[in-house]
Amino acid sequence: MRFTASFLTGRIDDIALQRGRIVIEPVLDDIQKNAMISLNAKGAASTAMDLARQAGLSQYGSFDFSKIKADGEIEFSLEAALPLGKHGSMANRIQKLDATISNGSFRNLPNQMNVDDAELVVDISTDNSQITGTATVYGAPSEFSLEIDHQKRHVELVGQTPPSALLATAIAKIFDLDIAGSIGGKIVYSGDPSMSEAKIGMTVDLGSASINVPKLNWAKLPAEDGRATMTILLRKGEVASLQNIDVAAGSLSAQGQMAFDTTGQDTGRLFRTRCLAGK
Repeated sequence: MRFTASFLTGRIDDIALQRGRIVIEPVLDDIQKNAMISLNAKGAASTAMDLARQAGLSQYGSFDFSKIKADGEIEFSLEAALPLGKHGSMANRIQKLDATISNGSFRNLPNQMNVDDAELVVDISTDNSQITGTATVYGAPSEFSLEIDHQKRHVELVGQTPPSALLATAIAKIFDLDIAGSIGGKIVYSGDPSMSEAKIGMTVDLGSASINVPKLNWAKLPAEDGRATMTILLRKGEVASLQNIDVAAGSLSAQGQMAFDTTGQDTGRLFRTRCLAGK
């Protein structure tokens, strides 16, 4: 015997339930059984985030959902299996969640990151999840795709952004260089969700940036072409090395690698550099 309950409309705060169903089978047999829940809904992303926290969503990798603030509109469909007579987090019982987020914004993300103007498509299942779309990240319009293997706890992220002053500041800090203007490029992240052990590939457009390196008696003007590629290795959340560095900017070309100790100090570098201006 099966128990089925269906509804066409309903509300949870400002989340509008469009349709849903609850199925319990078998009803009378004295065995452990699940309530299979499926529903479609739409409403405020902030309310959906509050409901997710109430359902037990707390932390994943470096994302602390108790601190994240969300805004915008969300439309989603949900499938979950809740064991009857047992306590547990509903967030861990979700089998499938498909959602679209419009005009979204997210605050208090890892690394002081804020996201605005988010237009996202989200597909979450017990084994794999994917998020794709566009958003303004660190003040720069970006396009990205994120894939998560939950069984292996592995993340693959590909992001691309046009020239941004904020990305220029980040590159200047990594290399301890005097950089002004804007830098854009592509980033490929492959590693664990907490960014503890990972490899980051970067392809950087230096065409809109000015760079000054007094030690080489060299400077790049904003009007000069420039590009750089490199691979960043993270260990225990810190930059362990920069590998496969290949820079061509104005009159300078350089290839090599850099290694760092646990305090972030440069422990060794191997470079082949050519600077026409310094001859």
